[in-house]
Amino acid sequence: MADCSLVFLGVLLLTLRVAGGMIITQRLIRCHTHYLASHWSERVREISKRLRLSNPVRLLESSVVQVPTTIGWLRPLILLPCSTLTGLTPQQLDLILAHELAHIRRNNYLVNLLQMMVETLLFYHPATWWISRQLRNERELACDDMAVSACGDPIAYARALAKIERLRQDTPLLALAADGGILSQRILRLVNASPHYRQVSPVFGALIAVAAILISIVAVQSALSNSRQAASTTLTGLESIKPVLMADSNIGQSVQQLIASDDTSGEDLNVREIALASLCNRDGTVIIMNPQTGLVHTIVNQDWAVRRSWKPASVIKLVTAAAALGTKAIEPSQPVRFSPQLPPISLEDALALVQPTNWRSCWCD
Repeated sequence: MADCSLVFLGVLLLTLRVAGGMIITQRLIRCHTHYLASHWSERVREISKRLRLSNPVRLLESSVVQVPTTIGWLRPLILLPCSTLTGLTPQQLDLILAHELAHIRRNNYLVNLLQMMVETLLFYHPATWWISRQLRNERELACDDMAVSACGDPIAYARALAKIERLRQDTPLLALAADGGILSQRILRLVNASPHYRQVSPVFGALIAVAAILISIVAVQSALSNSRQAASTTLTGLESIKPVLMADSNIGQSVQQLIASDDTSGEDLNVREIALASLCNRDGTVIIMNPQTGLVHTIVNQDWAVRRSWKPASVIKLVTAAAALGTKAIEPSQPVRFSPQLPPISLEDALALVQPTNWRSCWCD
C-alpha cells in the first residue's frame, strides 16, 4: 500500500507539472504578442511548400519568449522574439523558421504531449527518462535535417543556432524551441557533415507498410515450413550432438539428462553445438537468439530456461542497463551488489553469463 501511495503521489505531482506547463504555454500565446507583417507570412508559406506542409501556420512576434518557439497541433503557431528578428540575417531566419515548421510537419507537439504522458505514468523507471531524452535529441536532429534540406547551407544554420544559444532561457514543457536537444552536438553535426532529409509521401509510406505486412506473413509461413522440415531431421541431429555432450562435457548427470531431453525441432544444430561447448563445466542453460529479429536459434537445457522458475531476463532490464551506462550511473566493469546473500557482479559478467562457484551454490540453495 505504501508503494502504491508513493506512485500515486508521483503521478499526481507530475500531472500538476504538465498542467502548469499548459497554462504557461497558453499565457505565452495571449500575452504581449501581435501578428507580424504580411511579407513574413509569405516567407512562412513559401518554406511550408518546400516542406510539403499544408496546414496554415500563424506567425506572431512575442516580447516574452527569448527563442523561436512552436506551440499547438491543430492550430499551430510560431512565436518569434524581437531579438531574433533583428539579430539574425534573412537567410538564418529562414532556416530557423524551417526548423520550427519541421516540428509542425512531424506533429512533434502531439508526440511531445504523448511522451509527457508516458513520463508521468512511468516516472519511477530511470529508463523512461533516458529513452525520452534520446527521443527529444533525435527529434531535433531530424528537424535540423529538414531545415537544411529545405533552405540549404548548414554552416549558416549552425551560426544561427549559435546566436540563438546566446539568447537562451528555459521554455515551457509543451513548447518546442529551436534551442532544444544537445546544441553543441547539433552544431558539430552540421559543420562536419551535410545531413540530407528525404521526404516520403503518405502513399509511399502506406505501400511500405503493406509490403512489411506481406513480408511478415511470408516470413512466418517460411519459419513454420522450416520447423516441419527440421522436425524430420531431429533424430539425426541428436545423434551428432550426444557424443559431444557425453565425451567433451563435465556437466552434472542430472543436467546432462535434461539437455538430452531437449526438443530441437526447428533449432540450428550447428549453433546448438557451439552453445553446448560454451557451457564447459558449468550447470546452466544457454539461449542464442537474433536481437534484430527475435529469432531463437537454440535453447540448451530447456527445462531450466522455459519450464522452471529461472526465466530469461526481461528485455526492459537490458534497456535499464543501457540507460545506466548512458547516464554514467555505472561503469561496465563496476561490481554492483543487489542482494546481501550474493557477491557483487559487474554488467560485463552479467551479460557474459559468468557465474562463479559461490554464485552457483547460492542459486542452488
